[in-house]
Amino acid sequence: MAPDIGGEIEGEVTRVEAVKYLQGALGHAVGSLTFLLAAAVFLVFGYSAFAWLSVLSAALLSANGLSIWGWERLQTHFAAQAAESEPTRSLTANPLSTESVVEMKAGAVMLFAFLAVLLVAGSAVQYLDPRAVGVASAVCLAVGNGVALLRAVRTGG
Repeated sequence: MAPDIGGEIEGEVTRVEAVKYLQGALGHAVGSLTFLLAAAVFLVFGYSAFAWLSVLSAALLSANGLSIWGWERLQTHFAAQAAESEPTRSLTANPLSTESVVEMKAGAVMLFAFLAVLLVAGSAVQYLDPRAVGVASAVCLAVGNGVALLRAVRTGG
């Protein structure tokens, strides 16, 4: 059985009941899709700079949601692998707590994943047409948000 890591974001308290359904992945997906819709409206009216800023905002909002989702999954994975150690009385330095080890491992994975995404995105913009990369990124963002939205609705929020 995995130890309780105590950092569950899904269980956070929502103070405004009217928007309780927007917790977690659903809130990030709805917010990001709203920014993408605004980008489409800006493009229709010829404001391409505002459209790209809106796409960037959607990407950052989705990245935040994805990082929260990934962080929880990584912590659960590493906590399940960690062996609980009994405290001992010895003159050696105390080992790191299980929670600290889990958080360090999850943080390292998140850092390397972020660096990999930056390298791939930078290479794509450098070697391919930046506009095509931007459009492909926006389409992938919309599809990913749609999937997150469907999963959140299917599982009840």
